Amino acid sequence: MTMLKPSHLFLFLFFCINNTSFGFSKIYKRNNENPTSLDHNKLTGRWYLYMDTRGEKGKGNTYGDIEIRSNGDLLDTLYEYNPDNEECKSYDIILRPLSSDPSPESAVEFEIIVPSTTFVLGTQKIVYLNDDPADGFVIIHQNTMGEETYLVATRTKNPSDQLTTIETALLKLSLDPKKFTKKPTNFGCET
Repeated sequence: MTMLKPSHLFLFLFFCINNTSFGFSKIYKRNNENPTSLDHNKLTGRWYLYMDTRGEKGKGNTYGDIEIRSNGDLLDTLYEYNPDNEECKSYDIILRPLSSDPSPESAVEFEIIVPSTTFVLGTQKIVYLNDDPADGFVIIHQNTMGEETYLVATRTKNPSDQLTTIETALLKLSLDPKKFTKKPTNFGCET
């Protein structure tokens, strides 16, 4: 049996890693955990709801488009598709940085507000963010009307190749991946 020299072993490992679909965006990064500040530009764009802890309550699938408003609020236009009756609904929510945050422009916690009434539904807090523009995902702690849930939203419609990384992030946050329900990937509202 021929032993590989350390330099050959390194090249072999580099070649194997480089030729898999396992990119850097699919690696769990500890510094993405529980951020204390956040560039809100990293939240803009389209996000697909991949899984949550609501169980059967959130049966349909949802995606949203986030943009920053001139006052620093985030406008999240949500599109919800119910495959049972092929109904598509859209609605807006405002994510307003908590006023108690000393730097609202980089806040990680937001009030969820209904724009037409300014009614506060609850709060969302970013607990993990992989900000890769193509393969990123975010884990959110949400408290609405006294109900606490966790949401995982991704940049891709079907992030099955990222499942290991997402589950690792959940475990590092002391969350049980088995308590999360995966959402259907048929986003019927999307045009």
